[in-house]
Amino acid sequence: MECPSCKADVPDGSKFCNDCGAVVTIRCVGCGTQNRAGSKFCFECGASLAAPPDGTLAAAPTVASALQQPLSSAERRQLTIMFCDLVGSTALSTRLDPEDTREIISAYHRCCAETITRAGGFVAKYMGDGVLAYFGYPQAHEDDAERAVRTGLALVAEVGKLTVTSGYTPEIRVGIATGLVVVGDLIGEGAAQEQGVVGETPNLAARLQALAAPGQVVISAGTHRLAEGLFAFHDLGAVALKGFAEPVPAYVALSATSIESRFEAQHESRLMPPVGRGEELDLLLGCWRQVQQGEGRVVLLSGEAGIGKSRLLRALREEIGAGLHALAIYSCAPHLSASPLAPLIHQLYRTSGLETDHPPDVQRRRLETFVEQHSLAGDAMSLLATLLGVPSDAGIPQLDWTPQRQKESTLVLLIQYLTAEARRHPLLLVFEDLHWIDPSSREFLDLLVDQIPTLPILAVLSYRPDFTVPWPEAPHITSLRLLRLSAAAAVKIVLGITGKPLPRQITEQIVARADGIPLFIEELTRAVIESGRLKQAATVWLLDEHVAPVAIPLTLHDSLMARLDRLGNAKSVAQIGAVVGRVFERSLIAEIDDRPVAELGTALRCLTDAGLIVHQGDATYAFKHALVRDAAHESLLLRRRRELHGRVADALAGHQGTLPEVLASHCAEAMRIPEAIDHWKRAGEMAVARSANIEAIDHLENALRVLRQLPETPDRAGREIGLQILLGVARMAVQGYAAPDVQRAYGRAHELCRQLGDTPQLFPVLRGLYVYHLLRGELPEAHALGHQLTEIAKETGDDGQALEANFALGQTLLFHKGDLAMASRYLAAGAAQYDLERHRTHAFLFGQDPGVFCLSLLAWARLFEGRFSEALSTLEAALALAERVRHPLSAAAALMFAAVAHIWLRHITRAERYADRLIAISTEQALPFFAGIGSLVKGAAEMARGAEGMKRIEEAMEMYGMTGTRFAQTIAWDYAARASLQLGRPEVAGEYLREVMPHALSDHGEAYIAPELLRTEALVHRALGDTDGVEASLRQAVVRAEGMGAAFWRLRAACDLACLWRDQGKRAEARDLLAPIYGRFTEGFGTPDLEEAKILLDALAP
Repeated sequence: MECPSCKADVPDGSKFCNDCGAVVTIRCVGCGTQNRAGSKFCFECGASLAAPPDGTLAAAPTVASALQQPLSSAERRQLTIMFCDLVGSTALSTRLDPEDTREIISAYHRCCAETITRAGGFVAKYMGDGVLAYFGYPQAHEDDAERAVRTGLALVAEVGKLTVTSGYTPEIRVGIATGLVVVGDLIGEGAAQEQGVVGETPNLAARLQALAAPGQVVISAGTHRLAEGLFAFHDLGAVALKGFAEPVPAYVALSATSIESRFEAQHESRLMPPVGRGEELDLLLGCWRQVQQGEGRVVLLSGEAGIGKSRLLRALREEIGAGLHALAIYSCAPHLSASPLAPLIHQLYRTSGLETDHPPDVQRRRLETFVEQHSLAGDAMSLLATLLGVPSDAGIPQLDWTPQRQKESTLVLLIQYLTAEARRHPLLLVFEDLHWIDPSSREFLDLLVDQIPTLPILAVLSYRPDFTVPWPEAPHITSLRLLRLSAAAAVKIVLGITGKPLPRQITEQIVARADGIPLFIEELTRAVIESGRLKQAATVWLLDEHVAPVAIPLTLHDSLMARLDRLGNAKSVAQIGAVVGRVFERSLIAEIDDRPVAELGTALRCLTDAGLIVHQGDATYAFKHALVRDAAHESLLLRRRRELHGRVADALAGHQGTLPEVLASHCAEAMRIPEAIDHWKRAGEMAVARSANIEAIDHLENALRVLRQLPETPDRAGREIGLQILLGVARMAVQGYAAPDVQRAYGRAHELCRQLGDTPQLFPVLRGLYVYHLLRGELPEAHALGHQLTEIAKETGDDGQALEANFALGQTLLFHKGDLAMASRYLAAGAAQYDLERHRTHAFLFGQDPGVFCLSLLAWARLFEGRFSEALSTLEAALALAERVRHPLSAAAALMFAAVAHIWLRHITRAERYADRLIAISTEQALPFFAGIGSLVKGAAEMARGAEGMKRIEEAMEMYGMTGTRFAQTIAWDYAARASLQLGRPEVAGEYLREVMPHALSDHGEAYIAPELLRTEALVHRALGDTDGVEASLRQAVVRAEGMGAAFWRLRAACDLACLWRDQGKRAEARDLLAPIYGRFTEGFGTPDLEEAKILLDALAP
């Protein structure tokens, strides 16, 4: 840099010349920037650098002087930004004296400052002939967009009226844009000039200003949406702007219209006393009187957010009073919409006095007291302990039930609890916000709504209109929709909040803008009171003209932001509470915030007094409205928000009973993605264990959603495989084993395994695909997967994998290939490998105990081979093992295999005994597939005694169909055909067979049962008089049985064919066929089939 006096070189940044001492820079008093000495205007802000005679800059107030309160730290918020530019100022400076130019710019600045400040805006920066202003910062207003447009139009008019020298008539261009920005002390040093804005919005406003013609106000689409209807606009269409990839919609604001405002409800209702709801309250009280007479009623209370549902319910409770009645209140919440039975769990905690931080023995005693007080019997203690998460060391017995049975029993118990309450006293049951209900709680309501007609219960179920009511119309169900209030009712609400009348014009404005929504009326009224625009007199509120005006909010969101801005230090507490959630505890806030305890208490009282939060219990607070919480939360910078969510996650991790899905949500917000994934996976695992599979799917999909934020690495792929495996398990339970989504989950996992190469996760993925294809009836695919499982097990040397592989391959060799020898080899190997202590967990991991299944399947293989004694002893071993394993599904499987085997052996009494046990355990544990097989065996037994078994068989087929699988349906259809024959309907029997025969006889079917189906087909041919068909079917049955090595099936088919030939006079052929087959048997001669074969051979003797 060169000294202007002596021309010496001066280091950059110097204020004085180090040779002559002359001033080399001059500081702009407008923005503080150092400019080269001799400059006429500041290169940073454009202000004149010539000092006025009095030594001050005769420009508009600076940023610092414009503020009346400390500026906040940087935060996210919606902001309306205005750029204003004086047209032709550069050309003007070339032809006017600098002092004249200075006067023009100063007058322009003063006009802008006065007009903007008067409208509640904030002059952020002067840039020579430009002015940058914010509407919505540092103090938000609900109508900031309107203010900006109105101010822009006023500036166009006011600047044009300025009287300046040289006959110059100034003109301006104005650009306005609205959007999300980061605004505040961006550097963190508290300097006023650093209250900047970051985001697309300021750039858009600047470009729109450049687009405007002199005297025009051009606004963005966002501003237009907020101010639409308040002004007349000319649509410029989509215009190309520098720096924007796509054309941007733009509008010219022409003039203000007579329309005041538009707004919509964004909050839940405040719990103010209801006004204008007399008819609705009378209806509810009428329903209550019916309940008192013993008639149960359900009221479906619907209405938009803020319409007054909660107010009405509180009024109902107050009208009923504290007389002889019971009360149960359940509340749904958005963050718990995937947490099973969350509303009921919270209600039980309140009712029982249980606390998660109580010692286990205290929790047990309180639960015992609760159970005794409510006369709950049976397994109530165990079910409630599991539901409420009472620690296992509390000494409460745990139930060894399937998750489905436990879930259904819990729902029944909860109904019994309410039933007991209602039988003592009429019960008022309130279930709020069903639009956030979890699926399990909805199942509870389904049960309750059906039973209410017989109980003295008034159930009021509230929800928003977007909730689809699942219950059909019924005499005991009444629908009640809340409509908007009248103007007279709105005035009553205003008065109820203020306690004394507001100025008439303010009241009329509130009523007009609230549009009959109680919450809007309330929030607008509070915003007016808190604005500082009013002062209290003895009996009324008065406008205080000495206070800077604060406009009445036009939208609920902006009204809330205006209130938050006035909370001072309490605002940060509201933000921290919002990070925790809708409900937060004081102790948790203290853990994650560093402020002193006394200061925290003061802040919470401030928030309570301001009506943002309510006090629940000793140290729990809740935001009155979900959107209040959302607005406070969203105002935080992402960096700060992530930091706070991380603190919350760390604190909650140390709290007993914290739901993993809650931890996951906080970790996700904190961008701690791997932790979030792990927590959501744990939540999914816990939900699957409780049979809350819908919730499990939600948790796992959340995990998969955030997982996409991770870079594509092997670690990410491994995490996704684990999630997809668990998702496949949950989708099987919810959608059925053959659902496309099941294949998608396991298929995606398989694809990732191929990408990773050698991974231990491949085995469970292939195991899942194996089950999918097996139960879909795609046996070749399942068989191929069984081979892959075997190869993996060989490579790894893992005995657990080897066990599962032997089970899988042995099963498809038996059912699909009908290769009894090879199937027996693999199944026997699996049975030999099985060790109860080492492999007990397989029942949970894969849903089946491999030891029980290997033994049971091996027994069937030996039965088909005609090794009857070995088959029976192996069945008994499987049943005994199932008793030791104590896994309900595996126990049911062992009973199924035993029952069907004894039906085939025609041990009818024993088969029925096993079937009865099978039906009992399947009903208790909600296992429809096995229950269906039990009914099938019962029907077959009835047929064997000559009775009609079709009803039982149809029940079996219906239950089987519920499972959504095709595998093993051949047995059911075979017996349905036989039952139809017994009823004299061979055509129907033929239809059943035609449905399954192609599957069984093809290369992709169930080969093991084909000989028996062919025997049934022969019976159909006989009933239809087709002798040739009878012989063809039986010949084929004999050949197929021989190829399988199934001596039992071959004996039965040969007996039928020998009988046919005997009747045709082919006695020698009959004897030659049957004798060698019978001669191969070395045991089981007391079975009906061998006895009949012996009798037939004796009769065929020469």
